[in-house]
Amino acid sequence: KIVVIPNGADLEKFENIKKNLTDKKEKIIFTDSRLVEKNGVEYLIRAIKLLKQNVKLLIIGNGPLKEGLEKLVNELELQDQVEFLGRIPYEKIQDYYAQADVFVRPSLSEGFGNVFIEAMAADVPVIATPVGGITDFLKEDETGWFCQPKNPKCLAEKIAYVLDEKNKAEVAHVVANA
Repeated sequence: KIVVIPNGADLEKFENIKKNLTDKKEKIIFTDSRLVEKNGVEYLIRAIKLLKQNVKLLIIGNGPLKEGLEKLVNELELQDQVEFLGRIPYEKIQDYYAQADVFVRPSLSEGFGNVFIEAMAADVPVIATPVGGITDFLKEDETGWFCQPKNPKCLAEKIAYVLDEKNKAEVAHVVANA
């Protein structure tokens, strides 16, 4: 008999995360990844341009695409909505999960992706693509939401859905399942 035992997250590191309950001007979209083609950050930036909500995208990570992604942000005139934070020590990552209203990584390929599990452990709604190992733990409308790879419009629609107050109860149910 074959059993798949997925990676996990140290729940104790995330159990004390308290959501920032102060009035924020914008909703926080968070991603943590190397800035390489396979992580699809370009599509997430393009999705921000399509959103009607007041949002801020926080991008943790460095990589060879950083300069090009910064140029894209400038071309799309998103300088006030997208912030590149660079590499953050692992001990500080929890601070960003505490601020986040949604975690998004639109991967084009993925082995497993511990950051998804960490977001779930921190009670942050997760939006991802159905590629690689992500499908082992993320189930549509059960533990998170899927968007189509390389599709900023689909990403924007899923983000808007998760952030919409009228979906608050369903989002809370999915986050609890995750």
